[in-house]
Amino acid sequence: MCGIAGIVRLDGGPVEPGWLDRAEAAIAHRGCDGNGRFVRDEDEHHSVGLVHCRLSIIDHEGGHQPMVSRDGQTAVVFNGCIYNHRTLRRELMMHQAVGRDAFTTDHSDTEVLLHGFRAWGIDGLLDRLEGMFAFAIWDGQQGRLILARDRAGEKPLYFKQLGQTAVVFGSTMPAVIALAKAVGGSGEIEVDTAELHRAIRRGWCGPESMPLKGFCTLGPGCFAEVGREAGLGAPRAYWSPPTANDRVKAGRPLDVEQVDALLRASVEARLEADVPLGCFLSGGVDSSLIAHYAQARLGGGLRTFTVRMPMGSYDESEYAREVATHLKTEHHVLDVRPSPAEDVCRLVEQLGQPFGDSSILPTYWVSAAAGAHVKAALAGDGGDELFVGYERLVAAEWLARHRNKMKFAPVRGRALARFGPKSKLNKAGRLLDAARSRQGYLDLAHVFSERVWHGVAPDSTIADGDAPSGIEEALSYEFGHSLPGDLLRKVDTASMAVPLEVRSPFLDRAVMEAGLGATVDSLMMGESGRRRERKGLLRAVAARHLPRRVVERRKMGFAIPIGQWFRTNEGSMRELLLDALKPSGTELVDHGFSRRGVRELLNAHMHGHGSYEHCLFTLLTTVLWLRWLKRI
Repeated sequence: MCGIAGIVRLDGGPVEPGWLDRAEAAIAHRGCDGNGRFVRDEDEHHSVGLVHCRLSIIDHEGGHQPMVSRDGQTAVVFNGCIYNHRTLRRELMMHQAVGRDAFTTDHSDTEVLLHGFRAWGIDGLLDRLEGMFAFAIWDGQQGRLILARDRAGEKPLYFKQLGQTAVVFGSTMPAVIALAKAVGGSGEIEVDTAELHRAIRRGWCGPESMPLKGFCTLGPGCFAEVGREAGLGAPRAYWSPPTANDRVKAGRPLDVEQVDALLRASVEARLEADVPLGCFLSGGVDSSLIAHYAQARLGGGLRTFTVRMPMGSYDESEYAREVATHLKTEHHVLDVRPSPAEDVCRLVEQLGQPFGDSSILPTYWVSAAAGAHVKAALAGDGGDELFVGYERLVAAEWLARHRNKMKFAPVRGRALARFGPKSKLNKAGRLLDAARSRQGYLDLAHVFSERVWHGVAPDSTIADGDAPSGIEEALSYEFGHSLPGDLLRKVDTASMAVPLEVRSPFLDRAVMEAGLGATVDSLMMGESGRRRERKGLLRAVAARHLPRRVVERRKMGFAIPIGQWFRTNEGSMRELLLDALKPSGTELVDHGFSRRGVRELLNAHMHGHGSYEHCLFTLLTTVLWLRWLKRI
């Protein structure tokens, strides 16, 4: 687990050391166990610079990066973990083009990438990999750089082409911005207002697009080549998840035995580490199942971690302790002293982009607390997207069946917005808004409903394409867009700020393909044949291993009362928000927002006339980001 960055000159010019200094500074927080560089610019065909900051998890002695072949023609920088590296190493040792003598490390997963690329090429390598990764491989023989990202999008990789001068890339947007400014000057940094509007409305930047012109994210399951002659080629997919249509036409029933076996194997594959490893435990079904398999495989001694939140209605530590007692883990209940205003400023600067998911704060706090005990942890991310965990997914069925009737309901969403965001009335209001909206399901999935959006950005003409229709399409949207754009970006940023490696067994290739290819009926089939139960199949698996109270309790979600904090100034959040949205501020107005509309939204929330905390948090992080852009 690390930070990577680099540059390929397209014009044959040299790579300046100062450029790499700036990139390294932007990723240094992601790896505190070492750093390294690879530079080749002896002639016009070999002009590349790679930077690496290491968080050492596997093979402390042999895993230093950049890792370079003996002939100096191939180099790799890598962020992530390859879980099947030992199997691939054995295969490569038998390969006639590699052999046993080629390996110089004992068990480095990075070296498997190096030799695997030379033996199988990029297509053969990517097809064989099981893991979370973002890597760059320099192929000196062909004068090209290859960028690649894992199937689900667990590890980030950003890039930008600077005309005919260079292509720059990195694990963070700040690293790519730093390189772009160093090479091309401040003229390379320009806000894309249309893309910014899309990001704010969603609450997160797209899995492939950024709100700065020319800056992009390599999509999940994709790779791209940078050649001196052609520059940056169009990204190509090496893996694509089954589509909603695939599921409808050829979906296969999935049962308890299959899921139980798949998850057990996935967890076992993610237990290798040369450092202390633990497991996040919320007391919910997903993380509790992961902890069960890990404890069973280890034969005891698993360390589990939960945070005792300072606000009782958001605290799950009691349920987590119950699970830990049942599993007999070495459990740690961690108290945090959150500094939300200070922390959100820090996280926005490390993200280098607006972000509307306030749960990035508790994710950071639990990562920081666990990081004092371990350097790697298992988590339950991905379970909701694969096994129908979100309430809004069930709402997708309601919209598909009853949308035309709901359009004529006498009650409007605005009338119900004053109730708390977790209340049934507030959710009913969102559903009614979605029924009337052109965006349908996206009104539920995104931070801003169409009604609220047009109040703050009345002249905006953005569109997000066709809205998902029905639960199958909604599931595909959640996995392909919300998961990499929101959840995985949040987890990567919050954990690597510590830094801590987080591994997600639900995002194993076999688990993903089984879940994405399964019929919705089988995913929602609960115990004793109960139908249409959210996460029914996963709960049936959990019933084999976990206490009944844990299996049956309702999903709480990893959240904080950010709306209440905006009103009471807990952790200086009201002060921070009012400063960002002050009447004299121009940051949002300069990018197409209505000063009056933003003020009305703020006043409605502060006076209890609506619950708009997620919208306000998104606008807050946007202003913090715009101010940061001006400072750097």
